[in-house]
Amino acid sequence: MRKHKTGFTIAELMIVIVIIGLLSTIALTNLNRTRLQSRDARRTSDIKTIQSALEMYYSKSGGYPVTTEGGCIESGSEVGIEMERDSDVILRLPHDPIWRGFEPALFNDNIKNDYPIGASENYCYWYYGAIDSYYLSYFLETDSKAGEPGIYVQSINN
Repeated sequence: MRKHKTGFTIAELMIVIVIIGLLSTIALTNLNRTRLQSRDARRTSDIKTIQSALEMYYSKSGGYPVTTEGGCIESGSEVGIEMERDSDVILRLPHDPIWRGFEPALFNDNIKNDYPIGASENYCYWYYGAIDSYYLSYFLETDSKAGEPGIYVQSINN
């Protein structure tokens, strides 16, 4: 009499392992895309917050914060110190979700008036301001509701 063995064959186990591998690859890909889109949504929200603070500063002071050169906008920066001095304008400036805390090394000089745009892969919010105008740039990572990947520039000239 032959004994009936229970269990899975090697082929069945391999098929299950391949299916699990494919499903986890798909899940991780979607998770990564969701993270990128989430960071881009935060960036556009942060830029709107900074723009609102700049407009409040303009209405109170009669001009935008003036910079001697462009730079990453943050709490300790030339602009950050000026704007955070008045708590009615903004308490704490937002910064890019993955900014590493250093200035971009390369600038893109091909926009109006040759103001440097430095958001690049260093992911900082870049600001250059004069009394009646400013340039604010940021970088999007992926194609999302916020826009296509690349550097975006917001400029105001009063």
